[in-house]
Amino acid sequence: MKPYDLDKKWRKFKPYLDHPEVRRIENLTMQLMHPEYVAGRHVPREAGKCIDVPWPRSRTGAKAYQCFGYCHCIAPVILALARLADPKYEWCLLNAVNHTVVLGVIDMEGTPPYDDSNWVIIDINSYDESPESIIEQFTNEIMGDPTYRIEDDLDNYIFTRLGPHFKSQYPMRPSVTGWQPEEGAWEHYEVGERNETT
Repeated sequence: MKPYDLDKKWRKFKPYLDHPEVRRIENLTMQLMHPEYVAGRHVPREAGKCIDVPWPRSRTGAKAYQCFGYCHCIAPVILALARLADPKYEWCLLNAVNHTVVLGVIDMEGTPPYDDSNWVIIDINSYDESPESIIEQFTNEIMGDPTYRIEDDLDNYIFTRLGPHFKSQYPMRPSVTGWQPEEGAWEHYEVGERNETT
């Protein structure tokens, strides 16, 4: 198993950022946290927790799709993108209590049991960390959880697992004013503008 190289392959994802299915999934998941979220006007990074990480230079780069603290919500968006951008893999979610990642497998039917040499994982929130760190987090937080699940039906995951989880954990939804980027972070963008630099 190895991390999927988003640094090199994000260019394959970018043409699909405005795809109707990606936008639909993005709105469904991000609006669980922030009902005012609109895909295209906002980016997932704006909906995540504020941490001490510089804001990305581009609204279409992979860093704009990091949604810190909400891996369960951003993973379906990345799954929708991966299915469109790199169909040679069979893509699904691996969901556990503390973490969710996207798993890609080549030739799942021809792979011997427990042979993970054809597996790749996408953990958008930590894709820019070392491969060892990504694998360690995956092993500890997902494979170490006996209740982890494979999810390949996005609508089922969103409506039967993710939505009820948010309603039970976060009954008071934060207002949009609680998650706007710090003042001036996107001042060189017009609302909805897509900057094509990485």
